[in-house]
Amino acid sequence: MIEVNKLAFSNLINQLTATTTLQVADGKRFIETKGIEKDWLKSAEIKDTLLITPDIRLILILFQEESYIAVIGGIIDNSNLDSVIIQEVDTNAGIITLLLSDAHLKLKKRASYLEFYDKILFQHLDQEYIGNDYSEILEYLEPIQLYHLPENSIIRTHILNRTASYVFSKNPNELVLDFSEDVADLISDLSIMGSDNISYKSILNCLFSNTYRHAFLELYRLVERLFPISYLKEFHQRSYSTLSFLDFVAELENVTSWRPKEDEAVYKIFNETKQSTIVHFDNFIKSSAELTGRDIPKLFYGLRNSIVHFRANHSEYDLNSEQWNLLLMATIYLLDEQYSINSKTLT
Repeated sequence: MIEVNKLAFSNLINQLTATTTLQVADGKRFIETKGIEKDWLKSAEIKDTLLITPDIRLILILFQEESYIAVIGGIIDNSNLDSVIIQEVDTNAGIITLLLSDAHLKLKKRASYLEFYDKILFQHLDQEYIGNDYSEILEYLEPIQLYHLPENSIIRTHILNRTASYVFSKNPNELVLDFSEDVADLISDLSIMGSDNISYKSILNCLFSNTYRHAFLELYRLVERLFPISYLKEFHQRSYSTLSFLDFVAELENVTSWRPKEDEAVYKIFNETKQSTIVHFDNFIKSSAELTGRDIPKLFYGLRNSIVHFRANHSEYDLNSEQWNLLLMATIYLLDEQYSINSKTLT
């Protein structure tokens, strides 16, 4: 506990002195902990971290065999979050000290460093000093909210990425793009009920994209993972290989340099997609006279190429936010369907 407190204040002081001319003498500083807060400080374990942006990150913490998630840097409105999935709980001196000691929690950028210097860093000189009150230090720290994953929570795999996708799909004010309510709700549902084989990091990257083009590319990457299935699923089964399907595909590519042709693979995926999903792509191409009647797989692949490549023979597509949202929604439906159908193959 002594070392953790030393590190906590050392990190704060280093951050302060790195950006100011203020000097801080050594001293016996610590954050006061009581009761269960001491248990948090002594036995809580940081199991995983997720950096979403330079300012927003999630920390997975295990305490007494229960999972907790600290959301740092965002301002989360809990009114739309389902408490069966995730519950906000109060922070405490123990967990704040632990996060400070590992430099997961820092002084906020707009904090008054001089005020922090005057009010916090000299309390230990008081003869009646029994430790700093963590609630006073909180005023100068980045925003932090602590959540508990209930025992019956749906989120059990890809915990940080799925949790972040769920939480931020319900908090559009933290995002750059103006996602439609339908798209946000679909991402929310996918994050808690989608296939375990989906890369939820890509879903999260889609949410935090700065442009709709980038958001679409993040989803297209997940479509690319499906490309080999139509070509190689049966071959993999007949080969009686002990390798998983994805490892089998990787070895085949490494040894033979074989890979599916993208345009053909896109057609195969769309040909194997249910009409209930194709309807959403129909809604997209009906959104303007320029797109109406276009071949959906060809348009889908062409859109990707127009973003990734800068060639004379690639068409440019000027889509408005409503059209991008229709395309994103259709692509998410496609991913949900195809990853569910091919769940065993991708395991």
